[in-house]
Amino acid sequence: MKKVWKISVAMLFILVVVFVFLYRDALKERISSLTVRDTDLSQIAYDRMSLGRKFRNDSSYTEQQSDFPKLTDYNQHGMNAFYVTTNARDDIVGLKLLDRVPNCHSYFDNGLAMYMTLSKVKHLLGNNYITFNTEKYGKAAMYIDKKHNYKLLLGLSDNDTVTAIVLFNKTQYDYQY
Repeated sequence: MKKVWKISVAMLFILVVVFVFLYRDALKERISSLTVRDTDLSQIAYDRMSLGRKFRNDSSYTEQQSDFPKLTDYNQHGMNAFYVTTNARDDIVGLKLLDRVPNCHSYFDNGLAMYMTLSKVKHLLGNNYITFNTEKYGKAAMYIDKKHNYKLLLGLSDNDTVTAIVLFNKTQYDYQY
C-alpha cells in the first residue's frame, strides 16, 4: 500500500511540474496582474477616441466581423494597422495600433507611439507594469487600470521598442494575446 501511495504522490508532483512549465507565462501574467499597482488608463485616446465613448464611423473605417460575438471591428483605411472594436451599442471597447498608418496618426493622443522605447513609455505612464511572453506578440508589457477595468498591452521587440499597442476594456472584450 505504501508503494502505491508513493507512486501516486510522485505522479501528482510530475503533473504539477508539467502544468507549471506549460502555463508559466499565463500564470506569471495572472499572478502579476493581481499585485501590480494601478495605472489610470482612462485618459488614453487615439484621434480623440477613447474606451467607453460612442464610435462614429466615417468613410475612413471599414467594418469587419470580429472574432468575438456581439463585437465589431473597424479597420482604418483598410491598412490592417489601426482597429477600433465596439460592442452592440457602438461603445468603444478596444483600440489597437499594430503598425504605422500612412497619412494618419501612428501614436495615441498622450504621446504613446509605435517604435517608442520602453523607457519612454515608463516616463509617460510610470513603472507600474508587468512583463511576460505571449503567443501573438512575444515579449509584452501590460499596464492595468483596475478602477476602470482597462488593460494596455504593449508588444515589445528584442530591444524593448513598442511593436503593438492594444488598449481594451477587459470586462467587455476578452482580447486574446
